[in-house]
Amino acid sequence: MKLATKYLSKNTVLLLAIILAAFFFGLFFFKDQFFFYYDQGRDAYEAYAIYHDKDLKIQGPGTDIPGLYHGVLWYYFLSVPYLLGGENSLLAGLFLFFLIFATLPVIWRLSFSMFGDRNLSFAILLLYAFSPALQIGSRWLSNPSLALVISPILFFSLWKFSKKKNLRDAFLIGVLSGLLLQANLAYLICLTSLPLICIVLKIRVKVSEFFYFTLGLLL
Repeated sequence: MKLATKYLSKNTVLLLAIILAAFFFGLFFFKDQFFFYYDQGRDAYEAYAIYHDKDLKIQGPGTDIPGLYHGVLWYYFLSVPYLLGGENSLLAGLFLFFLIFATLPVIWRLSFSMFGDRNLSFAILLLYAFSPALQIGSRWLSNPSLALVISPILFFSLWKFSKKKNLRDAFLIGVLSGLLLQANLAYLICLTSLPLICIVLKIRVKVSEFFYFTLGLLL
């Protein structure tokens, strides 16, 4: 029991050390690398209209293809920090920044569940936490950055489902896949890759499980 407690304590300390180091590294450059361009201004205006003018949105930001739009999730997500932060864009950026780094323990848990190797899991977490994709994406107030919040939970749910299938996880995978599509239509490629993931992980999906996944996806 003492050995287990000591092992857990060492894991917890190292986990917190990596997360806090990556967090403060990103925070150190946050103010100088946080930019507010046209897209951020447009999104702030739409978010403000939701809570100030009660103007509920049904159409998200435009894509690079004329007439094609992303989901509306981003505007509703932004309305929360803008409302609580008094329309301060820097606070809205920090809100997203905090949420992204809050998912880092999920990365470690996913890695440890997959490989069962504590040191390898910490190495994966270290590479991910200091990766340019995460560090730059966490300081970019734009709808694609929501993937850095959603994806770790989605992949962990997929792994759990591959090991012990249940309807709750099937539903959760559907919900998270839908949120990912809402964030950015380009993430449709993640949805189309699900059959391939099922083949690689040797997951046989039952009709009931597919129904719950579809139900979550369509919510």
